[in-house]
Amino acid sequence: FIRGFDEFNAKETADLLVELTTAMKINDKIINREAFLLLNEMETTFVSTNGAEAFQKLLRTGLSLSAVATSENVTQRRSWGGGQNSQSGLEVLNLNILKPNAKRIATEALELLSAEDCPTGKMDLLLNPDQLFLQIHESIGHPLELDRILGDERNYAGWSFVKPKDFGTLQYGSTLMNITFDPTVVGQNASYLFDDIGSEAKKEFLIKNGLLVRGLGSLESQKRLGTGGVSSQRATSWNRPPIDRMANVNMEPGDSKFEDMISSVEKGVYMMSNRSWSIDDYRNKFQFGCEYGKLIEKGKITKTIKNSNYRGVTPEFWNSLKMVGNRSSWEVGGLSNCGKGEPNQIMFVGHAAPPCLFSNIEVFGGG
Repeated sequence: FIRGFDEFNAKETADLLVELTTAMKINDKIINREAFLLLNEMETTFVSTNGAEAFQKLLRTGLSLSAVATSENVTQRRSWGGGQNSQSGLEVLNLNILKPNAKRIATEALELLSAEDCPTGKMDLLLNPDQLFLQIHESIGHPLELDRILGDERNYAGWSFVKPKDFGTLQYGSTLMNITFDPTVVGQNASYLFDDIGSEAKKEFLIKNGLLVRGLGSLESQKRLGTGGVSSQRATSWNRPPIDRMANVNMEPGDSKFEDMISSVEKGVYMMSNRSWSIDDYRNKFQFGCEYGKLIEKGKITKTIKNSNYRGVTPEFWNSLKMVGNRSSWEVGGLSNCGKGEPNQIMFVGHAAPPCLFSNIEVFGGG
């Protein structure tokens, strides 16, 4: 049930956000509390010289919470909801869901103050969906954009390690890896019926059983490259030209239970919620930091760890994928601030994933 923005009440909403920040004040060591709400309503009318006419109206919301704790020389942040942007209405303002999460992240921020640093070495890495959203975005979504592969974005957003000859031949990841472009998922942040040149939106596999089969690109880029693409030519607004963009780029669920992934790990780290990221212009070498980690030893979660980081090279990383969570652990999220193009265009995108387990990943601690 979607509540439209016509029901929006500024005072009631502001009072709710204040109540959430108050709920985070569980200790004097909590020095900063934030609650953020984004509401966006977009109407698009598409007409063409061949007689086509179509109309879309999309409501999108984004709500995030964060708490910062400090003690002596240690400062730690814990957040919730940053990647949970969706096509939804005011029903997201549910205090019964939001308040427990506000208290939880404040508690976890305090917990991190006394936690040990993440260990350093090569080991198993279990990523939570909220971290996988950004991993998919940076190391799959952007390098598969056809205009980037063509070199159109090299002066601004960068190039790609993917070459035109790689489609149909590159083993991008392990056989457990299935990535789809799917603007048909109900409620996901970048679902739509047609893109901004009127191309019908439908689900397509970008990577199937680890093999790269298709890119993210418009009809024009498909013709220039002589390869398949998807309905993803989009513009921020009426005064920008539609360009190749991500929409919903999702990791399809596998068949592993979360507890089975944990029990399979002799030594590893479970990481949640992105804190920092860096990736080269070719979307190949990367480094990510996470807010919150758990040490896994002999098949059990043993303790909380702070300053969790990992690094890798895109194809090697995805080829190390050894377990993919099942449908029950699959989470849907999205981002509202993906930048690209000259002049710049800020675009909303969607991602979905279950928890995923990777082997022999370079993990390290440090702020």
